[in-house]
Amino acid sequence: MARWIAVAVGAVVLFVAAYVGAAWFGIYGQHEGPGEPTATRIPEAVVAERAHAAARAAAALTPAPPEKQILFGDLHVHTTFSTDAFLASLPMLQGEGAHPIADACDFARFCSALDFWSINDHAEASTPRRWQETKESIRQCNALAGDPDNPDVVAFLGYEWSQVGRTPDDHYGHKNVVIRGLADDEVPVRPIGAGGLATDALRNAGEAIPRLLPFADFANRQRYWNFIRFLDEIAEVPRCPEGVPSSELPADCYEAAGTPEDLFRKLDEAGHDSIVIPHGNTWGFYSPPGITWDKQLAGAMHDPSRQTLIEVMSGHGNSEEYRDWRAVEFDAAGIPVARRPATTTCRAAGARVRSFARVARRQARARRSARSGRPPRGSTMRRPASPAGTRCPARLRRHGSTRVSVGTASCRRSTTGPAVPPSTRWRSRTSKVPRNPMVIRGVSSSGSSRRATITARGPGPGTRSSRATA
Repeated sequence: MARWIAVAVGAVVLFVAAYVGAAWFGIYGQHEGPGEPTATRIPEAVVAERAHAAARAAAALTPAPPEKQILFGDLHVHTTFSTDAFLASLPMLQGEGAHPIADACDFARFCSALDFWSINDHAEASTPRRWQETKESIRQCNALAGDPDNPDVVAFLGYEWSQVGRTPDDHYGHKNVVIRGLADDEVPVRPIGAGGLATDALRNAGEAIPRLLPFADFANRQRYWNFIRFLDEIAEVPRCPEGVPSSELPADCYEAAGTPEDLFRKLDEAGHDSIVIPHGNTWGFYSPPGITWDKQLAGAMHDPSRQTLIEVMSGHGNSEEYRDWRAVEFDAAGIPVARRPATTTCRAAGARVRSFARVARRQARARRSARSGRPPRGSTMRRPASPAGTRCPARLRRHGSTRVSVGTASCRRSTTGPAVPPSTRWRSRTSKVPRNPMVIRGVSSSGSSRRATITARGPGPGTRSSRATA
């Protein structure tokens, strides 16, 4: 019987070890594809009514017939093909699950009734497989939109160039690249990501994710395994060689541009018709303090033929609102300087926090003193003067809610030191006198030193003795 139990336990241990080992090496992770958009067509009457409503609204604004058509669209759309969106979709972050490109197409057509939209997943998280799936999914979305001359929606191919710098001088923010065509010769072989911090963070994120994370939420473990697989797929793509024109690079590598100048140059080398839309240059945890737009409005960092639009508002916040002040200013050495008085909001808050901390420490010492029966740290002895040869009083007056009993002692003057006080009691700078009665057993004087031995009766059995020398 014992042999069979040992065999069963060994089998269970081997099974668990194999299961955990397979999870460690990412065996259970699955690739999450772009999905399938809904094939239902929006009735042509609904599409026509949308166009008529926009025309009526435009006619109400101008006395003459409008020369242009008003359209509504979204040129900044992310799916779970982006690392941050995939991370936010996980159950432990209260995510809703996967939202691939097919969901974005359905949302544009059936929920928000957009006229156009573009896919802008982060290029730093792209792989050759995902880029091919992205192109096919956008083509499929357009194919379901009905009459090409009057579709219910137009989907554009694109990506986001997500650059992050450490200082205002080398930070340029994010830019959405939107491509006009969809044929193979009208679209790039690969998206162009950013170099530096963004690439290191998004493409090497798999190293920071614990391989056993799925066991923390075992019921939803498959989503976490898929996320780890998502990160592994990014890390498996090699970086493209530098110094080679974009049109001559292989299709199975990751291409990066460190600055807007590099991005515009690579777009010119590829030769595809596209626009570039800057956004998020002054907000976000990745924007260094003191960042401005100055260096992106002229010179090689700006391409007026491509950079024709600016994203003013998004779900992240409003980054282009004018303010007559700056959040931070720097001196010639690059050190932040305070232009306001010393009582700025942040400094006042810091002083208030420090004040609260001091009060909390004093209160904690007082509570510990009350529980132990010992005087709090920082207490002092007060010894009133007394003429020589008098007798100490048998009892001190009440101090607050505490009464201290004192034994009778002689108060003779020393020949070399000052007079011995008639009574001795604790005076605390931080709290009331401890509630346990303290009895002075004896007072002696030697030279210039006076010593009092005090016995404190605590709440439990036994006593605690303390000596104070002055």
